Amino acid sequence: MRKYLIVLFCAVVALSACEVIPDGERFDPVGKIESRRVVLLEEFTGVQCTNCPAAAKVAQSLLSEYPDNLVVVGLHGRNTGDFGKPFENEQDFRISDVEAYYDEFGPTDGYPCGMVNRATPEKPNMEGSKVTNSDLWAAEVVRALLVQPSAGLYIERMPDESLPDSVVKVAVTVESFEQVEHQVSLVVELLEDGSVRLNGKLLDEPYVVNPVTFQLAQTFTVPDGHFFFLGDNRMDSHDARYWNEPFISEEAILGTPFLTISPLKDLRRL
Repeated sequence: MRKYLIVLFCAVVALSACEVIPDGERFDPVGKIESRRVVLLEEFTGVQCTNCPAAAKVAQSLLSEYPDNLVVVGLHGRNTGDFGKPFENEQDFRISDVEAYYDEFGPTDGYPCGMVNRATPEKPNMEGSKVTNSDLWAAEVVRALLVQPSAGLYIERMPDESLPDSVVKVAVTVESFEQVEHQVSLVVELLEDGSVRLNGKLLDEPYVVNPVTFQLAQTFTVPDGHFFFLGDNRMDSHDARYWNEPFISEEAILGTPFLTISPLKDLRRL
């Protein structure tokens, strides 16, 4: 009996010696990474992929953390099987170029997945693949940001009224930070950023989910007395951009909004 009492006494002493650490002090805060580098995150995704919205939230969180150091591109390919097929009467975001990306940088063991700077991840999903699951994106982005860039690339759009809307003229300037002996290639991707300009002025739309698609800018002229409806999830909204009759007359609108419920901080009567 004495033996058990001694063991119990030792256990009580050991437990009482533990320091209680408040919840807010259990982790040492990590300062924001200061980097001159811009990192590219390319996500293989599909409109019918049930797990892809969670991966998109990971990408959005990283964009919020590194708004000046991260570019996210959504890759909708035809080799994603049923994941990439559009729903009936919905916009098809798939493009054939994504198959070349997949063949070059894959394979992958499932969706959602993506690659950071097209580099081999620290923990690759499969041998010879540059693609990794979304739960490793944050670590890979940080790893890429910690690498010092060897050159700076600056792109400026050059206005040219003689060019059609489908042609963009840019000036590219390269600033070397160190001696670069290997060949440097420039890859250009045109992305739809989901922004809307009204009479040339950019609208402030903080509620819009940032899309990354491959469509060129579209221009719509809304007639007087009509409305043009856009969804806040611009990447996957079958809104007025795709309707046969995109403009809705004021007389055709029967309902009257009376309450704003989302986000909750903006809850109010109209």
